[in-house]
Amino acid sequence: MKTIRIILISIVVYVCGILAVNAQQDTVVNKIDDVIEYINNEPGRGNVKIIQDKRIDKLLQKSIKYDSRYLKIKGYRVRIFSNNSQGAKEMAYNNKLVFEGLFPDIPVYVVPNMPNWNVYVGDYRTKDDAIRDLKLIQEYYPNAFLKPDNIRFPKL
Repeated sequence: MKTIRIILISIVVYVCGILAVNAQQDTVVNKIDDVIEYINNEPGRGNVKIIQDKRIDKLLQKSIKYDSRYLKIKGYRVRIFSNNSQGAKEMAYNNKLVFEGLFPDIPVYVVPNMPNWNVYVGDYRTKDDAIRDLKLIQEYYPNAFLKPDNIRFPKL
């Protein structure tokens, strides 16, 4: 993964270098970002167009997907369901649907930890935040409890 990032950084530096050298000229580009769009719409500025291989976009999308899946931080989640019986998978997904109906703003995760099927909720950075929601959740799920876990980065 480090080599992919090094390649992407090299490509970005290379493209930025070309844009800096050709700043006084019209530069041809295929993919328009917000910055380029801003430059194009600014009066008295030249047009910037980037022509790049479509494989670069694919690499960037893979990198974004990889980072969102694997980059996590320490925090807390609330476990609302755990079962290892024959129909545990269906029960876990049913609990997920019910919980989403009760608390639509709290993310829900079905986590198979064979032979158990668990349902965890929330991405809490602090224990205080988790306890506040735990009290509300325990009204519907009396056996719910707090568990330290790796959580997703909070949305800004």
